[in-house]
Amino acid sequence: MFGLGKLFGKSGATNTKQKLKFPPAFSINTAQRSIQPEEINQNYYSLLLGVNSPLDNNLNNFEKKSLAELEDTLNNRDRLAGMLPRLPLVLPRLMKLLREEKSTAHDIAALIKEDPTLVADVMRLTESPFYKTRNKITSLEHAVVMLGREGVKRLVASAILKPLLNNKNGFFMKMSSALLWDHAEKNSQVAYEITRGEDQTRFHAYLAGLLGNLGFTVGLKILDKTFTSDEAPHNLPFFPKFEKYCRLMSAEIAQAWGMPNPVIDSLKVQAEKRSSNVSELDLGLYIADLITKTSLLRKQLGIHDDPVSFRLDEHISTRLLNSYLKLTEPKA
Repeated sequence: MFGLGKLFGKSGATNTKQKLKFPPAFSINTAQRSIQPEEINQNYYSLLLGVNSPLDNNLNNFEKKSLAELEDTLNNRDRLAGMLPRLPLVLPRLMKLLREEKSTAHDIAALIKEDPTLVADVMRLTESPFYKTRNKITSLEHAVVMLGREGVKRLVASAILKPLLNNKNGFFMKMSSALLWDHAEKNSQVAYEITRGEDQTRFHAYLAGLLGNLGFTVGLKILDKTFTSDEAPHNLPFFPKFEKYCRLMSAEIAQAWGMPNPVIDSLKVQAEKRSSNVSELDLGLYIADLITKTSLLRKQLGIHDDPVSFRLDEHISTRLLNSYLKLTEPKA
């Protein structure tokens, strides 16, 4: 239906499925208290949906109707395809060029220059804390050299999804699209940073971190379609149901686009929270999501300039802390 498989490739295993605990035991600790995943998610979805004081009540009629629409859309791929815009024409050409070993930084930069938005994204990305260098980037060619092929591949994936996630049509989309994109961009970087293995494995983590929010754009559009202002999505039982349907739609979109199988499978694991047959990629995506949300919710969670620590019995703890510090460091 979407036909993006050739951009990122379908072959190659990422992480062997193992007998790992999912979701893993995880908390963020400050000097004052311990913050659990449930609190992080409740605050995030309250912010995403514009809810100041969520209630622990049964679903209202608006919430029931919205969830029914979400389920119907999830089961109708044509309807799902119709809710996403078309992609820039330069992107398949750029990915093809990146696969050619003889292509130079000048070749790649020349093609990027055909899309002014892509140029701006490349230059902005070089200023991210995840790409900081001692010397300031002075040109597009210099940026391509500094990022390398794998870095540019991540940039292209980001450029594809930014207009899809940063759509401001409709009440809920206008209110929440900036947060969706901010989360996706940071989440993909953290997932990449904390994932071990070959470049392909880490790129799968990056892709999954970006793709995980696509279903939420569809979910927000459905809320806009259903919304009458008589009722709002403000009941706590609605949040996990909304999240699950949106995450499953992200997996459906990834599958329809022909994305790598480990990416599709990991998106399904995040939706289903299944406790068996999971991989380290699955664990990393789950934790990257929580740490990214925490970095965006510092005010809501009462985290100021306090040092934080993580309760996590996994090998990625140090890299996780480093990623969190990068996300929360003051901008120059």
